[in-house]
Amino acid sequence: MTFENPKKQTTPEDENRKPIADMDSILEKIPPIEGVFSPEEEVKKILSFPKEERKRALAEFRDKLTRQMEAWAQCNIILEKSIEANPDIPKNELRKIVGKFASEYGFPENQIKTAESIIDDYLKKRRGVLEMREKYPNDIDLINELTGLRFGEKDRDDFDLVTGPMYFEIYCSEKNAATIYYRDNYQPTDSEVNFKTLGFACQTDGGLTFLVINTDYVKSGPHDYSETIHHERQHAKDKILIPKLFHKKGIGKDARKKIDEDTRIPFKELYKELFGPTERYYEQMMMKKIDMTPDGEEKDFLLGEVARLTREAALNLLVKGEIFAKFKGGEILHKSDVWDGYFAPHHSYDYLRGLRACIEEKGGPAWKKRTEKILIEEYREILEDAVATFNRLLRNGYRTEEVIAILTDKRLTEWPKTAERMLKEKEKRESK
Repeated sequence: MTFENPKKQTTPEDENRKPIADMDSILEKIPPIEGVFSPEEEVKKILSFPKEERKRALAEFRDKLTRQMEAWAQCNIILEKSIEANPDIPKNELRKIVGKFASEYGFPENQIKTAESIIDDYLKKRRGVLEMREKYPNDIDLINELTGLRFGEKDRDDFDLVTGPMYFEIYCSEKNAATIYYRDNYQPTDSEVNFKTLGFACQTDGGLTFLVINTDYVKSGPHDYSETIHHERQHAKDKILIPKLFHKKGIGKDARKKIDEDTRIPFKELYKELFGPTERYYEQMMMKKIDMTPDGEEKDFLLGEVARLTREAALNLLVKGEIFAKFKGGEILHKSDVWDGYFAPHHSYDYLRGLRACIEEKGGPAWKKRTEKILIEEYREILEDAVATFNRLLRNGYRTEEVIAILTDKRLTEWPKTAERMLKEKEKRESK
């Protein structure tokens, strides 16, 4: 198998020459919705209906909700493909795409604003990339600016630099990939290099994303090499989509459950006092409170909530992105081995290692077992169920890009029920 130079064949523009799907084919697959459909407002209406009318109204609600979710996913896919086909596509063209979907599938105002905000973020990233490229026309100078390192002209032959839609791609040898990865912490010599990472994504202090691809795998592992490029590009896209869609929500049900159901009623007032717009804000406030709270029942409660909230952030800001990137790169994860293969303690993606140590330190020996339950046992169950859900949607005819678009704005704890609802409604629709 031959594998061409990445600079010649791996740009997103070259990979998206197929025509972008037209609206007619989408409308044929997903029937339109008449009028604006706001799930939140519809639920309020249904609750006000007489009991005998609710069953019919709920059936109609589930059908519309599923169609709108699928349409929202298709809208995001079309936006992405349009950008990749023409990175300099005008903003009004992207807004037209959103407007067409909104009119056909009843997107409420908040959903339209989210889509437009994503467009604005993309355009901001695009401007940043173009301005940086114009400021540093010399590839080595640009690589040095992105990485904070000082490569010289002697290194030029080892590097290929590609300007993507909203990120840069740096292709280089294993040695220079390791140098960029470790920065000032490690400068590998020729005899020391054993850097097996195929690629990684980084972000500058100014918010620009750059991907680093280890080209030593072009010949020794061409399939893995190709997968890595798709994997890292997905990470670059997720840096816009996942934080924005995740942070538009407040405290998730699983993180709120302990507070709402806890028998220690006075702590509900503490919840109200500290509640902020996002999990991250709430978690930071809780940590400050913990440091000022003596050992006892209140501190135990606070430690438990910080564990849950940080787990929520890890699942939805980090684990989700890694699952998406692996599937997008062509890797197939399985419920049976995803934990031991990647996310278990001391493995490659052990995102909660520091938190486990911190909580055990603040909570003392008694907290070790409770930490294992929240940050290992429950965390593992959520992760494995999420991977099983992704595979279930793939088995039922959804493409990888569709599954990612459907699940991006859903918490991992919501994935199983989301898939169950979608597949039931899809089966009903197809049987008519």
